[in-house]
Amino acid sequence: MFTIKVDEHIIKHCKNQVDQHNFGKRYTGNGNKEQQLTGIIGQSVMMSLFNQGLVDGESGFDNGIDITYDNKKIDVKTMGRTTNVRNNFTNNFLKLQDYLETEIYIFCSYHTQKKELTVCGVIDKNTFIKKRNYFPKGSVRTRDNKTSFETFEDLYEIDNTDLFNVDNIDHLKKTIEQIKINKQITMEQKNNTGAIFKNDYKKTEQHPDYKGKAMIDGKAKDVAVWLNESQNGKKYFSIKFSEPYKEAEASKQDMPQDLPNKLDDLPF
Repeated sequence: MFTIKVDEHIIKHCKNQVDQHNFGKRYTGNGNKEQQLTGIIGQSVMMSLFNQGLVDGESGFDNGIDITYDNKKIDVKTMGRTTNVRNNFTNNFLKLQDYLETEIYIFCSYHTQKKELTVCGVIDKNTFIKKRNYFPKGSVRTRDNKTSFETFEDLYEIDNTDLFNVDNIDHLKKTIEQIKINKQITMEQKNNTGAIFKNDYKKTEQHPDYKGKAMIDGKAKDVAVWLNESQNGKKYFSIKFSEPYKEAEASKQDMPQDLPNKLDDLPF
């Protein structure tokens, strides 16, 4: 582990971002503004260490990719604390984020009083899946100081001792470079499940209100969801599944998607 002091200009930038943008776009488990600020600070500090700027809320949903380094997709997970980090501390991870395209996780702790960020360690998604422990919503967890709390969502826990330890930013980068990614395993998710997020780029009625990804009968699909209203005034969702977006088709990204506007035409 290593700890760095967070520059005041980064904290100010992150506070402005949280004030100006809603970073809680999941359908549940979004956390309050303070928790969102903690996450944005952790992500911004790590982005700056990788010379990739700071968090910009105008960019919209990042699909779980905070940093790209050595052609690997990295997500920074940060928990807020008021004590110094110890090896026996545990990191939490929301189960609903499991489907994202992340390949590597950097787990951090932000000391809210000292304004310090501790990089607890790094781990690839495949190893994370093997070592984590699952706790369903409502589980009672007991801390080292004997206090307890109830989990507000389904989550996983992983101890600092299960992470790849790093001593500084150069060691972190070298460790990431040495991690071998098994693409097939990394992208694997439970069959017939998925998740959607609010579409920040909706400009016309043809654009979906929500977008996401799903695994249907073992095949990855992009998901588009529209919120409609029937003739008798009842609201309903129309859903479209399509083949995953390909980089080669980037020139088509501004083309509107077909809007299923009849209840009988819904592609369920």
